[in-house]
Amino acid sequence: SVFIPVAVLIAHMIFAHVPESFLPFSVASNLVGSLAGWKIARSMGVKPNVTLRSGFGLVPAAITMVLVSAAIGTTGLVTAGMMPAAFVVPAFVKWSLGDLLGIVCISPSMLILTAPASVSPNLPRGSDYARPGEKLIWSLALVLAFYLVYWGGQENSAYALGMAAWPLAFLLWSAFRFEPVWTTLGASASIWHSSLSFEPITAPLS
Repeated sequence: SVFIPVAVLIAHMIFAHVPESFLPFSVASNLVGSLAGWKIARSMGVKPNVTLRSGFGLVPAAITMVLVSAAIGTTGLVTAGMMPAAFVVPAFVKWSLGDLLGIVCISPSMLILTAPASVSPNLPRGSDYARPGEKLIWSLALVLAFYLVYWGGQENSAYALGMAAWPLAFLLWSAFRFEPVWTTLGASASIWHSSLSFEPITAPLS
């Protein structure tokens, strides 16, 4: 968790400019929220395995992180004069959903990249997965789909929301044909891309 305050301060210095009085709240919301989530996960004995048990075990930790972070952050918004107290409830919801989007975007990829290697005999052999040529075609098609969704969102096209289903089709393709890391990283990129293409539900400071 040591990197969190540094990352938050760098973000505020570069692109998310806020009043100085809000900085301690911003740092605390991210740091304390993450530590609270970690504490819940540890108390429940959640193991860093890529399993349904571990995934569902992390849900209470994620909810705790979101609620603690939103409580500190919205308090800071009012204290720093960035919004009136009357808007605390919608700001709390918006902040919570923004953090939840970040968790959904990052957690699966982090788990599959850092979890202990599985020794399940049911896993496919390396030769059972698609060859590099198919992965290259998939990558180019996914990038094209991202561009079309982004273009549709910027043009306020009535079909933009429908275009958002295109990346999902490619993620289904990767789930059947590629190693799991391709699907998790593709899902992370798709969620992040969607937050840029449409009006995002993010923290009020953004």
